[in-house]
Amino acid sequence: ARRLGRLGGHGRRPRAMARQPLWEVVGGVDKGGIVVRAGRELTSALLPRKLATSARVRQVARVGDRLHYQLVDGDGPQEGWVSVKLKDKVLLEPREPVATAAAPAGPRARPAARPV
Repeated sequence: ARRLGRLGGHGRRPRAMARQPLWEVVGGVDKGGIVVRAGRELTSALLPRKLATSARVRQVARVGDRLHYQLVDGDGPQEGWVSVKLKDKVLLEPREPVATAAAPAGPRARPAARPV
């Protein structure tokens, strides 16, 4: 198992990981994705691959406009640090988790009343 400490995290996986927000990459359309760094600081090492536009990630930590993520789906590094926005451009937007078949999306249907 990979430890988060390698990428500037606190060295262990939070218990509430499943409840952490999901984000979708909306920036970098004309640049092949957005830049990913190994650590929180903007001076930390660049990772060799970008995080692709439309990739979905789970938030591990957030410090200001910097987001430590783990990849949920899409193309890019499995984890790293990205900027949520750059100047006036939004690079990632928050998304709600997709409902699964095991968790109904709406209220339960009640059986129709039988005529008397």
